[in-house]
Amino acid sequence: GPIDITISPDGAFVYVGVYRFIYMYSRNTSTGALTLLSPGTIATDTNPGVAISPDGTSVYVSGGGELTLYMYSRNTTTGLLAALATPTIKEEATSGIVVSPDGSSVYVANIDAGTVSMYKRPATKRALGFEAGTNSSTELSWAQTGAPATRTVRLQSTTNNLYTLRPASSTISKITPGGTVTTFATVNSTTNSGWVWDTSGNLYIAGYTSQTVSKITPAGTVTTLATIAGNPLPR
Repeated sequence: GPIDITISPDGAFVYVGVYRFIYMYSRNTSTGALTLLSPGTIATDTNPGVAISPDGTSVYVSGGGELTLYMYSRNTTTGLLAALATPTIKEEATSGIVVSPDGSSVYVANIDAGTVSMYKRPATKRALGFEAGTNSSTELSWAQTGAPATRTVRLQSTTNNLYTLRPASSTISKITPGGTVTTFATVNSTTNSGWVWDTSGNLYIAGYTSQTVSKITPAGTVTTLATIAGNPLPR
């Protein structure tokens, strides 16, 4: 089933990460209806995370079990993707991925290493980890969030803080723009897929294993808003 989803800045295209594939759709901006593009799929490794740049020109996909990132240039008219060079990641398998609001950096959760890496995104060359006109890697280790397993990474655009989930302990870590890591909250689910912030800075999380929707205040106080019994579980 679907693992991750992102929408283009103009709302006209949707990209869905499914086991071993990225599905690409055009979107009717009036009705919200989706139509599979042709060709509509791109093969990847396991469980891809998907992120699009704020200018809509690039799409980045985490490699799952591979030690790589998939990088694509994006035709903003047709929505179709074309592969760029693929750098090697020094950590273990990758999972969550997010682009900074200004489009200058891409952050990737490294599952087994328990870290989040920051990759530079030069304005003149969309392949990550390489400065324009050179072949030198600029991959940086951003923060140690605690092993084992850092599966999810999300960015709060109003603060530029990063948040990561460690399934083994059900804890969420906060990483400031300066790289300071603190424990933000402990949730009641080991797998939390859907994350969204409201205008007051409260975080809402869909707990896949707990079948709950939780609210976390900016101070880290957790409350359960709803329990959803049966299948499908919330994502």
